Amino acid sequence: MRIIMNGREVNVPADNNGGVDSDSLREVSGVPDDRPLLLQGPDGGNRLVNPGERVFVRPGESFLDCPRHRRG
Repeated sequence: MRIIMNGREVNVPADNNGGVDSDSLREVSGVPDDRPLLLQGPDGGNRLVNPGERVFVRPGESFLDCPRHRRG
């Protein structure tokens, strides 16, 4: 399955139902484990994707990683 990750297209293996494993996505796109992975919808809303989570990507959705937010 081809998805957009940080503005570039990557090919990620999908299961028969069209789901993508977040750990595979991280590995293929080179996202370090210490950075949060976000799923961004076409409306601009973001959702945190947890490690080991199976994600079903709809048209117009993309992924991005970001620095971990710290307060203080």
